[in-house]
Amino acid sequence: MSRKITAPFQSVDIHNRTGRGDGVTHSLKLHGISNGLANVMIEIRNDLLATPDDEAIMAEELFQLVCPALETLGFEDPRWGGERDA
Repeated sequence: MSRKITAPFQSVDIHNRTGRGDGVTHSLKLHGISNGLANVMIEIRNDLLATPDDEAIMAEELFQLVCPALETLGFEDPRWGGERDA
């Protein structure tokens, strides 16, 4: 199912300054990979979360971006009344 995603703050970029060698994936390894769980690291600039409205906008944008990925893993989108698998 294809859905249009409207995300005014959306900008996907590879963060080249830090990487696996810097220890930034410790939590992913400890809680995700070692337990066989799908995982991802998402970094959000603080200035995009300055107000409660900014937080709500970013939450909706992340939800729109993450839900299609979860659906490909067999999770149901909770907005459509499905059970939450995660």
